[in-house]
Amino acid sequence: MFDEKSLVTCGDTILDCGCFLGETAIYFAELLSGKGKVYSFEPDTDYFKNANENIKKNGYDNIIEVINVTVSNSNNEKSYTPCYKEKASDNTPSVTIDEFCLKNNISVDIIKMDIEGAEHDALMGAKYIIQRDQPILMISAYHKPDDIFTLPRFINDLDCGYSIYFRDRADFILFAIPPTRKERIN
Repeated sequence: MFDEKSLVTCGDTILDCGCFLGETAIYFAELLSGKGKVYSFEPDTDYFKNANENIKKNGYDNIIEVINVTVSNSNNEKSYTPCYKEKASDNTPSVTIDEFCLKNNISVDIIKMDIEGAEHDALMGAKYIIQRDQPILMISAYHKPDDIFTLPRFINDLDCGYSIYFRDRADFILFAIPPTRKERIN
């Protein structure tokens, strides 16, 4: 089988949706060996600040850019309510991956999402980029009971030929590998 380490290649551009404290972004930056870029999205203001501090402390602020927005299926102001909280913790702007990438002229190699139950909405907002760039997808599929059905169905409906795998370790992760990147799992 494969894991994140075998899927990341030096020079990749990675979208890290759900940065939390920056630990996954830092791990990706280490795997990029100084070549590539990680765009990390974190809507929670406190986590955003902590992530920036951790990234700078580890010397990766030239590779990782943390953006204080909610990744969703629309571009607007949105209250951020993770599935483990009863009420909204922050009002942050929301952005679609399509809009962010088109506006910033970004081609994507990998999209990682762990965004507390908002993965399906965020994938809907990434439809064009997924079809255009066919990135590897690493999507948390454990926040909502139907994620294991709705997320692969959405990806399959894009008709890009993705192969879908699940990994169950500490978290249940959906890996979607496009035909254009199959060599990374062999």
